[in-house]
Amino acid sequence: GLVILTGCASITRGSKEVFVVDTIPQDADVRLSTGMVGKTPASFQVPRSDTLTVFISKPGYKDRTIIVAAEIGGSAFAIDVRKRAAVETAIAEVEKAFGGIDILCANAGVSTMQHALELTDEEWDFNFDVNTRGVFLTNQIVARRFVAQGSGTIVNTASLAAKVGAPLLAHYSASKFAVLGWTQGLARELAPKGIRVNGISA
Repeated sequence: GLVILTGCASITRGSKEVFVVDTIPQDADVRLSTGMVGKTPASFQVPRSDTLTVFISKPGYKDRTIIVAAEIGGSAFAIDVRKRAAVETAIAEVEKAFGGIDILCANAGVSTMQHALELTDEEWDFNFDVNTRGVFLTNQIVARRFVAQGSGTIVNTASLAAKVGAPLLAHYSASKFAVLGWTQGLARELAPKGIRVNGISA
């Protein structure tokens, strides 16, 4: 099947920042990774590197992502999950290249830390635009295709902060609470159509 993964977890290993795709089953045919956490993409590590063939990164990371993708014989695109036109274009390109989509993992996210009383409109919008609007856009655009084909799976990444608010992260928690609410509602809407929708809060 064709899996779309938006976002990657970021860790530091030695002097390199490593983007880890570790939530996809070993036997999955992973084709697309969109969005990256962190500022200095250096390399990728996947359970089966031969299955990840297409990366999609933030526009500013496209050149470096092409280099990383080339290391495993893949391709690269750029996308801004906050913009409907950009998501529509990326999904259309992937469909054209691979013939269809089976799974969407919406994992792109950001976080800033700030006291609630000092939070700016810009910080609030930044967290909601990526964490919440990004999930909404990718889910809606791909789900329309799933409904048309009668099958598909969506997995949205929330956070522990989506269950319990934390100091300095009220805005982030709010954006992730929204992801859980959206996921639950969407799951109930799409279940009769044969589409599975789940969320992860870990």
